[in-house]
Amino acid sequence: MKLLQFIGAAPGWHVLDMAAGAGYSTELMARAVAPDGKVFAQSGRLSDKLAERLKTSAKSNWS
Repeated sequence: MKLLQFIGAAPGWHVLDMAAGAGYSTELMARAVAPDGKVFAQSGRLSDKLAERLKTSAKSNWS
């Protein structure tokens, strides 16, 4: 994805998604920085889609 190429996220990075919304980009970042990286998702309110994404074990490096 062009977003990941532009940002250049790599394993071990700590990333802040300041407008997480439904968490699509947050999930991509979590996968890019795994297994030792961490992604922080900031949102005005927790959307239903973001809440569902946070429940999956594949995103265990999210906060």
